[in-house]
Amino acid sequence: MKENKTQKLIEKLKKLSSIGVDVSKIQSKDTIKTLALKSEISEEAIIEIGLNPEDKIGQNEASIASSYRGKKRGIPPSEEEKKILEELGINLERKSKIKREKSKNGSMVKDFIEVLKQLISIGIDVRKMQARDTIKTLAQKSGINEEEVIRIGLNPDYEIGQTKKTVQAAYRGTGKYIVPSEEEKKILEELGIGLEREKRPKGRAVQVFIEDIKKLKSIGVDVSKIQSKDTITTLALKSGISEKAIIAIGLNPNDKVGQTRASIAGASRGVGCMTQPTQEEKKILQELGISLERKKKARTGKEIAKASIQALTNIEILEQEEQVLKDLLKREKEEALNKDE
Repeated sequence: MKENKTQKLIEKLKKLSSIGVDVSKIQSKDTIKTLALKSEISEEAIIEIGLNPEDKIGQNEASIASSYRGKKRGIPPSEEEKKILEELGINLERKSKIKREKSKNGSMVKDFIEVLKQLISIGIDVRKMQARDTIKTLAQKSGINEEEVIRIGLNPDYEIGQTKKTVQAAYRGTGKYIVPSEEEKKILEELGIGLEREKRPKGRAVQVFIEDIKKLKSIGVDVSKIQSKDTITTLALKSGISEKAIIAIGLNPNDKVGQTRASIAGASRGVGCMTQPTQEEKKILQELGISLERKKKARTGKEIAKASIQALTNIEILEQEEQVLKDLLKREKEEALNKDE
């Protein structure tokens, strides 16, 4: 007899409800632990009722919902089970997705504003947001952990930096989304989010790089180990510095700092479109341990051997070396005679 997954889910949900977990907040990525944290219920309380905090309850609910809609193999829940789930706050019907690009009320911007307000309410500095940020990485810049994010009902993996970028693009009339209203623009600015394209002064890239390097040195990163393929994370790890420490100083761990250094080095030699660093900037970078000079590749054993063979086959070179050796022996002999006298 096949295991009744729906009955098992119902039992878990009833147990969770009994300790105060709002099971209606369940999402497909939830474990029992992350679902419970949304209602500020601890891991210890979960264990006390005999449940596994790492149980992927969100996936179970999604699988049962798919079976109910005939989209997945498995025993679909009965009408009685569906009724019990609905009483517990679980809806098996497909949730309608808002097509925000066609929304008439600009819900994407409103949703973004609401998320920002929630983040600010737990002490997150949303002004530090960058395009690659998830809510989790943004929160870490303000010392706020993942559990705090989950408690306010937000998904730590939500790519909030991309949402900001999309809203900014919509404001400039690009993309598929509704242009934010002047009122929404004003609210976003009050929250610390500007929609205007930032104008970077000429040569700013070098200054930003210098500032980043100084920050990395301040937490013990040996920046002289930088290579062209390095991100800030891989560079920091060479000095045993964690990603958490990088985020704490307001830097993006995925920033391709090695490529930036290579671009600046190229600009110093007149290569590429970046503005050349000034002599003062070059001096500062050298003091920080960053060389912009082209590194000479060390000769490999194979190359040395090849050169030696070529020398041996060249009679003229051999004769020159032989003469040098003879002169050296003659000079040593003369010095020895002088000492004896």
